[in-house]
Amino acid sequence: MFNRATRIHTAVDTYDCSSGDSKRFVVPTSIEAPRNAGNELVEDELPEETKRKILRDMGLQGLQDVISIITYTPSSQYSISRPAKGNPLLTAVSSWLQTVPPDLLVSLDITTTSLLSAFPATYSIYKPMLLLPAHTFRPWPWTSLISALQHTSSLQTLYSALAAATSVTHVALNAPIPLQSKSHDSLESENILRRPTSLTALHGSFGPLPCPNLQYAPQPHDFAAAFWVSTRQNNIHQIWAPLYTMFSRGNVSEKARLLDLPSVTDAVRQGEETEHGCTAVDLYAGIGYFAFSYKKAGATQVLCWELNPWSVEGLRRGASLNGWSSYIINPSGNGKAEEEAAPVGRETDFLVFQESNEFAIGRIQKLRNRVPPIRHVNCGLLPSSRGSWATAVRAADPLLGGWVHLHENIGIGDIEGKRLEIVREVQEIFEEEVRIGRGTYDAGDERMVKLEHVEKVKTYAPGVMHCVLDIYIPPKEV
Repeated sequence: MFNRATRIHTAVDTYDCSSGDSKRFVVPTSIEAPRNAGNELVEDELPEETKRKILRDMGLQGLQDVISIITYTPSSQYSISRPAKGNPLLTAVSSWLQTVPPDLLVSLDITTTSLLSAFPATYSIYKPMLLLPAHTFRPWPWTSLISALQHTSSLQTLYSALAAATSVTHVALNAPIPLQSKSHDSLESENILRRPTSLTALHGSFGPLPCPNLQYAPQPHDFAAAFWVSTRQNNIHQIWAPLYTMFSRGNVSEKARLLDLPSVTDAVRQGEETEHGCTAVDLYAGIGYFAFSYKKAGATQVLCWELNPWSVEGLRRGASLNGWSSYIINPSGNGKAEEEAAPVGRETDFLVFQESNEFAIGRIQKLRNRVPPIRHVNCGLLPSSRGSWATAVRAADPLLGGWVHLHENIGIGDIEGKRLEIVREVQEIFEEEVRIGRGTYDAGDERMVKLEHVEKVKTYAPGVMHCVLDIYIPPKEV
């Protein structure tokens, strides 16, 4: 979509895009300009209706008032005659295009230049898989060519070439994780397991395809037959099955932040000084996204809650690869016996409950005197982790206090107001806990939760920011 042959540049001289004192920029794209009834290119500023459609297709409709769309004809200096130097994908695509019959391209009114320009330069490698961006084949020249080649072996030749170029065995097309998913009766329900239902496998065997039994009650032989990938971030290994489990590359900065977060390192240090250790809790553990960071930072033990059995297996495999131990408790199996026999404290690194975190506080109360003090609780669900806030506050050690880390999607312009609202709500939960513990919360009680920081992790959608609120929870018992 973005024309990498031309750089983003300021809008001066060439285009009349001035807007007061604000500097504006031109972002060249490979989007085909509309034509009029005489098949001539529409020049200059596009009609508002056309502009709205283009921005809507790109998910940028909210920026319509600040974006201008103009047409231009690339000069020869901007034409692409060869792929970008050093990019293995573009090199592979360029070579493959030489095998496409020229007559076919002419009949489709597309060129190798337009195809190369529209092909994304970015990609992800999760060994042994190449993951292409979701928009890879959405631009017009590619949709047209793929439609023409869909009943031939040519596309498989392309996918094979992409795999060879990046030294992998599998290729897949990424897709957003839907918040809703369809059940077997075609009814939509919340995608609680955050399954990647729209990921498209292009090359290589990805193992058994998802079905209800495999998704919710996989057996050891199902795990063995599945396709697994891995990556390493912040020197921490993570493993997952791409057909069954999501992976968010954009959370890497938050994972790194936890490793050196003063409140985390202080809790670890205090635990070492008292020889009591410290425990972290992850109420949405997944494959160990943030749980692994707490362990890497020095937490004695991490208690995890995760519904998706495939994520639990990924966490187990990842922990093992990092040299950590884990113990899985599955209430649908022999849960009671497993819980009674569960190793705690320094006996195991990760104690994982394969169940909803709505049961977490009951489990924690039973374990309270058997595990090191709980000093940190992570609530990493988007678009909102609100459903776990009460559990998080209650989980923090009643004598030492602790910190909760609440993940929320917040409008960029609403962050200030939203953070105050969240702190008030957490304070109310805290006061209720104090009342439960001693029967009252005195008006003169000065124990207040404290917002220490709001971390802006990444842009979740246009105008929406993934934020993490670090909130200190004081001791509930004095």
